[in-house]
Amino acid sequence: MKNEHTLFAKQLRGCSLGQRLSRRTVIFSFEIFRMMSPSQHFSWFYFILLGVFATIAFGQTADQIRPIGAGMKTQRYDPWVVMQRGECYGTCPAYKVSIFSDGTVEYNGINFVKIKGPAYGKITDEQVRELKTLISRTRFFALRQSYGVSDDRCTAVMTDSATVELKVRRQSQSKSVRHYLGCFGGSQSHLAEMKRLKELEEAIDRIVAIEQWIGTSEERKNFSFPPKPQSGHMPR
Repeated sequence: MKNEHTLFAKQLRGCSLGQRLSRRTVIFSFEIFRMMSPSQHFSWFYFILLGVFATIAFGQTADQIRPIGAGMKTQRYDPWVVMQRGECYGTCPAYKVSIFSDGTVEYNGINFVKIKGPAYGKITDEQVRELKTLISRTRFFALRQSYGVSDDRCTAVMTDSATVELKVRRQSQSKSVRHYLGCFGGSQSHLAEMKRLKELEEAIDRIVAIEQWIGTSEERKNFSFPPKPQSGHMPR
């Protein structure tokens, strides 16, 4: 009997909580079963089955079920592309789009857009692959972190332009690039980088069909700017 208990203890090592409870219940039940008279075996057999099923269910709950965010994340909650366009001195649409690995698109309209606040969409697997190809062709992870001021090799800067912030995550890599659209001039390589970056930004807008939320250029002509002052008050 001592050797049997030693062997059973070794078998329990490395088992999950649910598996340990299940095995202990089964062994305990059969020990009692052996000590009972034959007339009592039938009723005790059903009790054994009930105990086995209950402990198996408990083991699955304890060892297999995990709430979202407890040590793991789903693809849905990991945006791999995030682009935000800021405002300019005018009616430039300001908004943010986040694209997830499963193709889900989250939009948040900020200002001078047809839809303000959150909205959701979906792109196809083919469009996800297209976007990945475009990011690779842009050589995004080799770009500078910022394009926009004199220190960023812009030889000419136009004030009051919008800024685009683009972040891309690829496996363990993550990179953010800040692009001021009023940046002009510079070396040939600098101009080529900004051209590739702008084409990628426009491609993201096209792939997510951004005009469904911000409106067409014709629709945005109706947005008033600057805001009209109230009667009797002069704008500061």
